Amino acid sequence: MSSSNRNYTQYDPEATKSKYYQYALEAMSAIDQRCPLGGINRVDVVEELKLPQQEVLNKLKTCSAWGKERNNNHSPNILADLLQNLRGANCNILTNYALGYMQPRHLDVSFETGFLGTNHNQLVIGRPKNSGPANISTWNEDALICDVWAKEIYLAVNFYNVRIIAKDIEFYGLDLWNNRNSYLNANQYNKIHYLDGTPDVIVGYASAEIDRALVAMVKLDEKRQAQLISRAEENKKDDVFLLKSRVPLPFGYGSSMYPTLFADVTEEVAIFDINNRQHKYNPYNLNVDMKDSTELEAALVKVYKAYHAI
Repeated sequence: MSSSNRNYTQYDPEATKSKYYQYALEAMSAIDQRCPLGGINRVDVVEELKLPQQEVLNKLKTCSAWGKERNNNHSPNILADLLQNLRGANCNILTNYALGYMQPRHLDVSFETGFLGTNHNQLVIGRPKNSGPANISTWNEDALICDVWAKEIYLAVNFYNVRIIAKDIEFYGLDLWNNRNSYLNANQYNKIHYLDGTPDVIVGYASAEIDRALVAMVKLDEKRQAQLISRAEENKKDDVFLLKSRVPLPFGYGSSMYPTLFADVTEEVAIFDINNRQHKYNPYNLNVDMKDSTELEAALVKVYKAYHAI
């Protein structure tokens, strides 16, 4: 579902009237494109994607290392290195990526990382510079909280009302306090609501320095992602070339269906109904051998994954 079609304001419909609402949608869209898996430490996301525990654990370790680098040395290169292979992240990375993406594109708008203690991060849009960083009641009536992890947008002044009605979101974390790189049970880890705490933004030279590092990180990451896509395009061409002599009839090279088959390799194409031996490129239900159809499915999946750099 595209960002423009999602209901981000279920807890605060008035947020759509803010002059900053379109910026919040843009930030959401940027995160959807860069990290399509979303909040990879969310229990509901892990269960929906059926991700193995070890895989999520490795991603959590990467997220933890990214957070330490941001807070300490904030090297754009190292931050980009850690981010490069992530397609989902925790609230810290998602929020800070959104900030690094939005700041240079809209220099006349304020974008800041909002903190709820050490529990949660959110993107704050439009906070007046002369307002109290830790006093949300002084932020103007248009200022927004854009929670790219929870997929929620609401007026900053309505934060406490939203917290009362918002459904809690359970998430996984690392048992860092005992120096064990292992899961904590979600119920044990989530002792408080994810919105518990007092919203705060950090200002000053140190904050500005980190923001500059985030902008540089996003620029590096965009360049690297473009290179990955370019390589995937080349891989797709190579795979198609190699498949010319291997794709079984009636799909093979020289058949009337072949040009169509590789004209638009999509996820739909990559899913082949083996049981019925029926496919959009086999409209006459020709008798495709089970072994051949399995090989074709594998070939299409390979091309699809290469094309999308999965």
